[in-house]
Amino acid sequence: MKNKVFIVTLAIAFLIITLPGITMGNENEEPYAFKLQSKSDKQISVQFIGNQMYHDGRYMGYGISGKPMLILRYLAEWFGFQVDYNAQNRTTLVSKGEYSFQIEPNSNAVEIFWAGEKVKEHELTEKPFIKNGRFYIYSLDLSDLLGLMNN
Repeated sequence: MKNKVFIVTLAIAFLIITLPGITMGNENEEPYAFKLQSKSDKQISVQFIGNQMYHDGRYMGYGISGKPMLILRYLAEWFGFQVDYNAQNRTTLVSKGEYSFQIEPNSNAVEIFWAGEKVKEHELTEKPFIKNGRFYIYSLDLSDLLGLMNN
């Protein structure tokens, strides 16, 4: 009888430890979903809170079907790019040095420029969009365009 009680107790303890949603670690740790890093070692940590993403407490995007959609201006400027929005044709020009790209909402194609000359078109994985005055782009597409590495 004592063996059965002991085995049942162990089974219940194991079940409680492995239940989803229960954390046994340090709850003060910052849970970061991913980090973006430039080749010059400047990096930004993206934290999920619910379905929204933050950096140092500042809102920077949200998830759609498991894909992080990030605010273009926030991240581009963080990594030293200049962002210019043209309200007439709804395009955004992102530039740093000789490199630049022009992107528009609801289009899978991005024009890439070098020294002001168009050198190629880049196809995006997800269509970017504008919502509440903010231009959102899929994190992997943004990483490619800004030359970032995902950790």
